[in-house]
Amino acid sequence: MKDILVHVHLYYVEQWDFIEKHLKNINPYKYKLFITMVKKDKEIEEKILNFNNNAKIIITDNIGYDIWPFINLINSINLYDYSYIIKLHTKRFVEQNYSLNGFSMHGYKWRDYLYSFLKSKKDFQKCIKSFEKDEKLGMIGNFKITLKNHKGDKNTTEKTKEIMNKLGYNSNINYIAGSMFMVRAELFNFIKAMKLKKENFPTKLISGISGTFAHNMEQIFGICIIAQGYKIEDIFSFWGYKIQSLILAFSIFLQYFKKFIFQKKITRKGKLIVKILGIPIWNYKIK
Repeated sequence: MKDILVHVHLYYVEQWDFIEKHLKNINPYKYKLFITMVKKDKEIEEKILNFNNNAKIIITDNIGYDIWPFINLINSINLYDYSYIIKLHTKRFVEQNYSLNGFSMHGYKWRDYLYSFLKSKKDFQKCIKSFEKDEKLGMIGNFKITLKNHKGDKNTTEKTKEIMNKLGYNSNINYIAGSMFMVRAELFNFIKAMKLKKENFPTKLISGISGTFAHNMEQIFGICIIAQGYKIEDIFSFWGYKIQSLILAFSIFLQYFKKFIFQKKITRKGKLIVKILGIPIWNYKIK
């Protein structure tokens, strides 16, 4: 196995101790650590180098949240030198009562879900073994924050689809909300082909606001895994992931079944027409 590329965008530098604890679980596998920060911090940089004296610390513009620093790094290296990529960053405390997929994200739950594949050495070893066993496993992430067939904000999703069309990919919007995951390195060569520059990203960052190009790319990271014929899976919560998939499939089936069984529309002439199984049973002129 080749090295693992590990990228950490350290925006909230006070979270380094939390991240370091999880990075220790990658051992004994060989990896190269890249840390991006938006400003120099001598104390934190010393901590990083004490943990891994080969770590490369890069000071980057505060542009594109965690997405642009990651893309800029990908553009600067040869992905064929690595077997896998681990993408991490810091995640703020969620104060409001916010939920995804029916699960509360309050406090640091969202961050904990995102880091769950690095929870222990045993868990990370399972990641490696799962990739080796299943050649179609493309990305690993927690099912609680994996959005499937996501509709989301109309402006965001329409722009995402426009970008996907340019890439020649056609897939539903499936991605890991929060953009932390482990992925096969070769599957992200599409990023280099996009030839993105920092000018593609907004210079003004607003916390909690979606609809930017960075949010489009967050979706595309997941979409392109599916579009290339690979899977995004939670290897630790098999039944939770499968039940989520079944519920989604059933809801889609129910949606189309209901549409087929019962149809109601008002014509331009002001007639209300009701159909059951495609057969008109009610035709009423609305006054």
